[in-house]
Amino acid sequence: HRHHMRSEQEELFNSNSIIKFGMKDVEKRRDKICNEISESSLSGFASVSGNMISKLLEPNYNNEETHSFDINEIKIVLSRMGDNMSQYDKNRILSQIELDSSLSGQNPYLIYFLDQLLSVYKKQEKYDIAIKQFVKTCNKYLFDKEFTYDESTVSLKLDRTKNGKIELTQLSSGEKQIVSIFSQLYLEPDKKYIVLFDEPELSLSIYWQEKLLPDMIDTGQCIFMLAV
Repeated sequence: HRHHMRSEQEELFNSNSIIKFGMKDVEKRRDKICNEISESSLSGFASVSGNMISKLLEPNYNNEETHSFDINEIKIVLSRMGDNMSQYDKNRILSQIELDSSLSGQNPYLIYFLDQLLSVYKKQEKYDIAIKQFVKTCNKYLFDKEFTYDESTVSLKLDRTKNGKIELTQLSSGEKQIVSIFSQLYLEPDKKYIVLFDEPELSLSIYWQEKLLPDMIDTGQCIFMLAV
């Protein structure tokens, strides 16, 4: 009976579903969500190529829809194409949008191509939003250091505000706890959680105690919370 109980406990604490405070887990979540965006970009660009061929085969294709391209979004999707398009061509497109965001009078195939790229970007939007929210929330708790997210290169970094890069392992125990919790809630956006939290005030300042539980609820990922 004791052996059975012990094996059950070992299985419980080996489970990936339990919130862990190791920074390796945070790194894995960060890499997983960034890779998800990068891989879906590549597969999305492949489908764009196929759609372009179909459109080029249409006789007398003319796109008469009105557009207004957001240059910041176009910069991101073009950056995510990497070497699949030359920097010269990327700059030409951006220059034309700067002159006329609707690209009126331009080749309709170019407009269709950009529309297709933006549809790829929109499919990744929930992951981009999740990372941005993770950054915004964690930065409220960090002193003299901050997370930054570069959408163009799909990279999430932690830096000192003055002295450059800092490792996750160099955070204080309270900061590690905060970062671990919000990495679980934000960087795995396809999951929902029931949170049972014993003594959430441990290692936390008064300011953090006031913010933490509301911020966890505000993630939208916590469907039930019990705090002791």
